[in-house]
Amino acid sequence: ETSGIMVVRVRGAEFSQAMFKNVADGSVADRWKAAYDKSIGEDFESTYRGKHDEVLYEMARHIANSNEHRKALDYCIKAGEKAESSFAPEQAIEFYRKALAISTMRNYTPSINIQERLGDLYSMTGKFEDSIGIFRAVAEASGDVNHKADIHRKIADVYEQKSEFDDGKKECLTGLSILGDGISLEKTKLYTTLGNIEMRKGEYAEAKAILTKSLDVAEKLSNDREMGRVEHIFGSTLLYEGDYDNALEHLRKAHTFRKKAGDISGESATINNIGNIYAGKGEYKDALEYYETTLEIT
Repeated sequence: ETSGIMVVRVRGAEFSQAMFKNVADGSVADRWKAAYDKSIGEDFESTYRGKHDEVLYEMARHIANSNEHRKALDYCIKAGEKAESSFAPEQAIEFYRKALAISTMRNYTPSINIQERLGDLYSMTGKFEDSIGIFRAVAEASGDVNHKADIHRKIADVYEQKSEFDDGKKECLTGLSILGDGISLEKTKLYTTLGNIEMRKGEYAEAKAILTKSLDVAEKLSNDREMGRVEHIFGSTLLYEGDYDNALEHLRKAHTFRKKAGDISGESATINNIGNIYAGKGEYKDALEYYETTLEIT
């Protein structure tokens, strides 16, 4: 039985043509390798017609090495999106990088959306310098004021993860300067990130003052997810100060907003911090119950 690349025999399988064997052995020129990968990619397309998702990664890898550049770009983006939705960040990075490489090589206009996703994935996987670099390219290319400001917020978040707080603060202030007056989701996110940075620095009074501004904007926008984030950081700041009663009040609000918004990871973090309050008060039985709840929902 032949599938185009391989011929299946009674006692095994062999390459249908000598060219495919030589490619597999690494003994042919690049142009033949490109033809080989194109043939394998087309074989997958034909064999799995209507079921491409089952072999999407393999198709993308082979067609990316062919001269079918537009098709390769499309498949790499789809493979990256599949990996991202499957919580496979390293695979998503692989395919988004291939997509950007194809765009650069063929002088296609690179997708800002794909670049931003790649920056998010680099940050998630601890590749902080790569993340900052690609975010800066996105900020420079973006023609939308709100989007540009939000990218500076993302850069600030990376610096916060690196504990480079002054650089993070500078990015937040740049983003706020770009936005100017007015109310927007991007503004409250920038204030929240700036408040988080001040909390991490131990500047609790400054953190609370900034987070109060963030709460004001988020309330006007009626954004449950951001309200949950602001209340969580506000409560965490009070927790670090040892003001357990007020911390608990803010964290309970954070939990309500995060549950309403369907923010499971945020809800888990908030419940964990509520447990930390009870542990700080010496009420270990209650603390343990909250810690166990955290494990149950993650």
